[in-house]
Amino acid sequence: MNTNSNHDSLRSASSLLRVANKELHRPKEDSVTLCACQSTKNAVMKFLESYLKTKNVKNYSKHSLEDILSECSKVDRGFKSIDISCFECKASGANCEKDYCLDVNKVSECFAKAKVVEEFVLAKLKVNPKDLE
Repeated sequence: MNTNSNHDSLRSASSLLRVANKELHRPKEDSVTLCACQSTKNAVMKFLESYLKTKNVKNYSKHSLEDILSECSKVDRGFKSIDISCFECKASGANCEKDYCLDVNKVSECFAKAKVVEEFVLAKLKVNPKDLE
């Protein structure tokens, strides 16, 4: 994969996390949890996909975060330590719909997991987070 393209994808994922973080730190009445939820989920997807592209993995299932994480685990068993179960909104019942969540505490939990994914992927790819700002 083109290094610049991968760097841009990682930068985009980090940017999505910054958007989510800003939403989560607004006053409760001004916070848009749907934005934070979707930004967080999309960031995780981009981080994992960037990893796969860097490792030249093609033709993987893009149906769910679990599918993409499973593909990452096939390349590097270290990904098995990542828990993204919080992204299963439909199973939670915390003011969540099928594909998103409106509960600030739940979205904050997912955001924390997304930061773990970010740190893990960037470490595996030997990318300095400051290079993505």
